[in-house]
Amino acid sequence: MPTSVAGIESCVAHAFDANLASGERPSLASSASSPAQKSSKTIQRGAAKLIGRSLPSQDEWSITGRAMVSDIPITYLGYVNRDTGVVEEPGHPLDGQAIEDTILIYPKGSGSTVAPYVLMGLIYSGKGPKAIVNREVCPLTLPAASLLGLPYGHGFDEDPCKAINDGDLVEIHLKDGKVVLKVVARVGDA
Repeated sequence: MPTSVAGIESCVAHAFDANLASGERPSLASSASSPAQKSSKTIQRGAAKLIGRSLPSQDEWSITGRAMVSDIPITYLGYVNRDTGVVEEPGHPLDGQAIEDTILIYPKGSGSTVAPYVLMGLIYSGKGPKAIVNREVCPLTLPAASLLGLPYGHGFDEDPCKAINDGDLVEIHLKDGKVVLKVVARVGDA
């Protein structure tokens, strides 16, 4: 995409007056033409109970809900709509899905240090998840979880991105410093 660098006054002026810019506007590729990111997830069956940790700032909580799972990192800044909470990353396995009211399970965040602010905004507006589970502790996710008290789990004895299916009904709780994540019902099971 063609870009340029200018002083802050010029950038602000352009933000408020589109007529200041000249030249052809670039056309962005649609998500249909973007390559899919390679996922290695396979459908899991049967019981699952994982043990992990939380943050020192969190004492005790218990949440039940639908898991939204990806084994591909999530980029909050620019690829999760800050108004709707919908993943808008062409080729990402969760593209087009809203993270609202889910137990969001992914390996880690990716992107810049602004990501926690986007996540915090989603939580404040009610468009964020009800809990987050990362494979390992994530420096882009934990600030929002810690500051806003969002239930957060990491460092599990099994990879939660592989052990839990997208859509499984799961229960996650923190007690005595230990997070227990277990499947209540597998997606598709009667």
